[in-house]
Amino acid sequence: MRLATEMGVKKVICWTDSKIVTEQVNDNFQVKDPNLLQYYHLFQKHRDDFIEVQVRHVPRCNNERADQLARLRTKLKIK
Repeated sequence: MRLATEMGVKKVICWTDSKIVTEQVNDNFQVKDPNLLQYYHLFQKHRDDFIEVQVRHVPRCNNERADQLARLRTKLKIK
């Protein structure tokens, strides 16, 4: 989301293989874990930078593309 903000993106769709994260950030489940609560608040802060944010669940077995992107990101140094 930080990168999308820097690029001037105003509408974003975020995909996650975590059903619980999807439900939490869409305010369908309450966040109780203190560590997850920090991420939830950070997400809410970044959400304000956009006109529209959608968070959708993708089953883990269909998440190969995201895994590839995550591996690529760890290899790059983005300033």
